[in-house]
Amino acid sequence: MRAVLFLFNTLEFAQNAVIAFCHIEVFFAHPLGPAAWTRFAYYLCTIMFYVFTILTVFASINVCTIGPVSLVKEIVRNVIGFMLYVTLSLIIMHKAEQDLSLWEPMDDYEGLGQLPMDTFRKYMRMQSITALCCAITYLMHATIVIDIYLSDEDIDFAFDDSDDDSDPDGYVAIHIYFLGDVVQRHLEQYAWFQEFESGIIRQF
Repeated sequence: MRAVLFLFNTLEFAQNAVIAFCHIEVFFAHPLGPAAWTRFAYYLCTIMFYVFTILTVFASINVCTIGPVSLVKEIVRNVIGFMLYVTLSLIIMHKAEQDLSLWEPMDDYEGLGQLPMDTFRKYMRMQSITALCCAITYLMHATIVIDIYLSDEDIDFAFDDSDDDSDPDGYVAIHIYFLGDVVQRHLEQYAWFQEFESGIIRQF
């Protein structure tokens, strides 16, 4: 389970890094303008990027240091992330559509930091698509954790990797595989992966 959570956290961090790169390239090189909506959208995006990138980093650290994993916190964080990043993608597309200067042909670009409009559109499109992909990743992450949380009354039993997949009450253990069954079984041959998955560190 921890390996799967770490995989999702890594994907989310990578997508957040791409979004932040596009955000810096576009909004640091293109004037914000006096419009209140433009500034609000910019600061909202900046706050969202920062908060969820930091949350993802700390979640990864918690998983890697064998800290306790709260399924409820995982669900809440990823559901909120899904909704906010869908909203973010729509805001970016709306901003690109409504920015009249985006469609004005410009032969000369004033200022050394001014981006050509074709480049501006490219970064806006990349940022919007990546935000939507990140939202889908958050949704998949939340769906898997919700499935684990709701499918088993005993959460500890849900993470049991024993061969017996049933208990006296009729609950069935959920097996979550890291990059598929073949990769999971290969990694389980190593002691470090067993410790990482179980959350139990051997005493030397």
